[in-house]
Amino acid sequence: MRTELSDGTIRIRAYEPGIELAVLEAAQESVREVGPAMRTWRAGATYEKAARHVTESIQAWHMGTWYDFAIARIESAAFLGRIGLDQISASGTANVGYWVRTGHTGQGIATAAVRLVARFGFEDLGLLRLELLIAVDNPASRRVAEKVGATFEGVLPAGSCRDGELESDSYCFSLTRP
Repeated sequence: MRTELSDGTIRIRAYEPGIELAVLEAAQESVREVGPAMRTWRAGATYEKAARHVTESIQAWHMGTWYDFAIARIESAAFLGRIGLDQISASGTANVGYWVRTGHTGQGIATAAVRLVARFGFEDLGLLRLELLIAVDNPASRRVAEKVGATFEGVLPAGSCRDGELESDSYCFSLTRP
């Protein structure tokens, strides 16, 4: 199973020990934008939260329960955001979650990262379907789903997610294995 994928411009790499400070700095920069949608950063970004997030992500990778990647440009190691697959089911579905640090949004980074993580999910994990659940008040993420060619399936009301954690009405988009 690959731990790094690239499209020649953007790369995603599995979280590794030592990335905690980079995750923290990106989260601190972006907490106003991503905090409402991400429980980890909702009450603010601290080193302890970043370290716990990285540790849990690395452990989850080894257990096969979820897969987090750091997003970066090929020519730089700077942490630009996170993308991952979670809620992986025995039936071959998973959820795609991502965020890009505030100073780097609007540059196609999330779109490239979603394409890469989809390739990982379909080719490395053998998944059949990926879901992108996007809060209706998040037009930027909706544009990402549309740009990657995800199929719009409708609006899910708050609380209707598989794990019951959908906190607001959300658009449901899907990608299926080619």
